[in-house]
Amino acid sequence: MNQRYVDVKKSRNKHDNTTVIHHYKVDVFNVAIDQQVIELNDRFSSQVTELLDLCSSLDPRHDAFDKSKICTLVEKFYRVDFSNQERDRLECELPHFQLDTFNNPEIKNCKSLADMTKGIIKTGKSSDYPMVERLLRLE
Repeated sequence: MNQRYVDVKKSRNKHDNTTVIHHYKVDVFNVAIDQQVIELNDRFSSQVTELLDLCSSLDPRHDAFDKSKICTLVEKFYRVDFSNQERDRLECELPHFQLDTFNNPEIKNCKSLADMTKGIIKTGKSSDYPMVERLLRLE
């Protein structure tokens, strides 16, 4: 696999230092990824992609919790579900929610947003963070 890669389409006199392993790991892999990205872009609009990206900031499985993305999510996609005052209240709840609930083992180990919503209700955190709970129910 560490032999020199020779592209039959190019002149054999033209020497480069590309190895077979490099060719497959980089050249072929990048083409495959580019084709998949093109296919995904063709299937999903930019608005849907943005919605998925913003929703991922609520995912309990990783450290992607991002208050600004969550506020943007509510502002763009749930404008009619939250009044201005409720959006402000949500913005105030989010940092406390993050510190309080993500340290709770019952919520920290959730695999989905639905499980996290159930965990918040089960632990009684829904009464402490009603705007966050409403957002999770809308998701």
